[in-house]
Amino acid sequence: MGRRMGRWRVVLGVLAMVMGLYLWWLQAPLPVQAATINGKGRPSATPVGVFGFYLNTGFSLQPEDRYTYLNAPGKQILTTDTAHSMWAIVTGLTASDHFQWYQSTDAGQSWSKVNKGQQSDLTLPTDKVGTTYYQQSFQYYTIVPIPFVTATYYSRVATVETLPTPVDATKLTVTSDNHYLYNNQVFDGKKVAATTYVHATPEPANATGELTWTSSDPTLATVDAHTGKVTANTAEKAGSVTITGTLTNHDQSTITDHTTIDIGGGLMDQSAAEGQTATFHVLGGDQQAPDQVAWYRLASGSSQATKVATIKGAAGLTYTTPATKKADDQAKYYATATYTMYDEQEKPQTQTVTTRQATLTVQPDTTPDVRITSKVKNLTDSTGDTDQQLSNVITGDHFTISGTLQDANGDTAMADGDLIISIPGSAQVTNFTVDDAEAQYYVKVAPDGLSKQLIVSGVQLDWVFPKSFRVTLTSQQSALRRYSTRVQLISYDSKNQQLGTYQGDPLTINFTDGNLHATANPVNFGTVGPAELGQDVPAQGQTDLLDVTDYRREKVATQVGLQQVTPFQNGTQELPATLNFDNGQGRRLPITADPQPVAEIAANQSVPAIGPSQGQRLDFHLNALASQLGHYTATIQWTFISGPQG
Repeated sequence: MGRRMGRWRVVLGVLAMVMGLYLWWLQAPLPVQAATINGKGRPSATPVGVFGFYLNTGFSLQPEDRYTYLNAPGKQILTTDTAHSMWAIVTGLTASDHFQWYQSTDAGQSWSKVNKGQQSDLTLPTDKVGTTYYQQSFQYYTIVPIPFVTATYYSRVATVETLPTPVDATKLTVTSDNHYLYNNQVFDGKKVAATTYVHATPEPANATGELTWTSSDPTLATVDAHTGKVTANTAEKAGSVTITGTLTNHDQSTITDHTTIDIGGGLMDQSAAEGQTATFHVLGGDQQAPDQVAWYRLASGSSQATKVATIKGAAGLTYTTPATKKADDQAKYYATATYTMYDEQEKPQTQTVTTRQATLTVQPDTTPDVRITSKVKNLTDSTGDTDQQLSNVITGDHFTISGTLQDANGDTAMADGDLIISIPGSAQVTNFTVDDAEAQYYVKVAPDGLSKQLIVSGVQLDWVFPKSFRVTLTSQQSALRRYSTRVQLISYDSKNQQLGTYQGDPLTINFTDGNLHATANPVNFGTVGPAELGQDVPAQGQTDLLDVTDYRREKVATQVGLQQVTPFQNGTQELPATLNFDNGQGRRLPITADPQPVAEIAANQSVPAIGPSQGQRLDFHLNALASQLGHYTATIQWTFISGPQG
């Protein structure tokens, strides 16, 4: 029984130890270094930095592992730097950092204070070969720390190995914690400089050379030659600065590398073509997602900002405008990003970072907006005409094609254009003016000779005042012709490159001979038989009996006559039948071999069509049955008598 109890004690002891280690691991922060050396204290969490500013307190620069060699000349230094939350800075205006270095020569089993180790930098001894571990702590207070209130922060454990002889580097790799720093931030009414750190990794890793840092432009950002702390300017000067690390070997040879850091106000100016969108992106804010980002817009020339969007999370670091308009040119945009972190008192602290005001440049749409108005007018006789159509142009008539030209885009790329007016080949140009001045034009005849183009080159348009044009023509057309045309303008830029072709509304010119034109249509009564004996059979369909187009300028009184020239016959036999004309007004007129007046048209009136469209019809009357079946036809004739009707 005693042995069993002893075994249980061992098992329970092992379980307790494992459980204790497990609980310690859950509570411990993620180690900064890969080594498993236990420090004087547990390394504190790394402060969170956004835009080159910190949201909580801790070591912003950790002591790095390094190699030196026996009795190395000069100072061999370990260095650190601290960051403080805005809450700590505001509530501790007179507070300062209080440092203490610790060292261990037995792999962290025991630690002791370093003599004169109360500064951020520590000068390393090189008087003997071996490995020493170092850790730094600091407290932030004014006179004395407050028990249970003032926090103690611990760095990572740095390994310093002193070698018997120096090791020269063959390569150097430089990196930066942050590649964008702000130059425009103000906290509590004071300008605050954003910072970051650069680091160098040599090859081989145990190189013992001396590392120094330089900046390509200290007016943009300075760099501490020994710590690698980069500090941006607060004069809002923007640009890219190159930070170079130089490792000087024991033999005085040097190895260098560099990295580039951008300095600015977090928002770049943008440009977009009119009608397109523009996208703004907050730079340097990718390390920590904000609570939200508010976006603001100031119209060109205005000092009043309008909030245009509030977007939560990392998505808020980007804002896309609506489709831009010309009025958006030179508008300004800026963003305020809000972050919340817990400070050393476990209280949520909010910090807001505001970007510079970035300018939006809207590149105007230079596409010509050519607008053409056009109309036609018969100067001789405009009866029945419209602005887009001349109904009756006869030989000798004078008519015009006129209108205006305008490019409504004030930012147009159009320098000038060719005005083109197509006219009938037989038309004679009487006069051609542009803005009431005689136009210089040339004529281009179509291959078929039926049309020709009047072309005025070098026409310059105004976006405010339309340019007028007018061409006067004399008709030489004697035959019926329907002619369609459009006024055109071909636009060119300053390099004489064609931009586009623009057209006015279609215009129609009906050329006539000034006479009365009529067309008789066939009349069909269908099939008739005994059932229709003695009945009036109307013509089938709704087609007019006579189509009439009256182009006469002098419309005298006119009588329309109708006569039956031949009886109904099938070639061998005559059909006993007659025709009757119903005028639609209750009057029926038998059609005989002599002309019968079926319509009377008064002077100054056009002769209309004859037939159903006017309520008129022609009836067939079968007087007796034919002795022979067949297809019977007859001929009717229309006559027009013009002059006074007595």
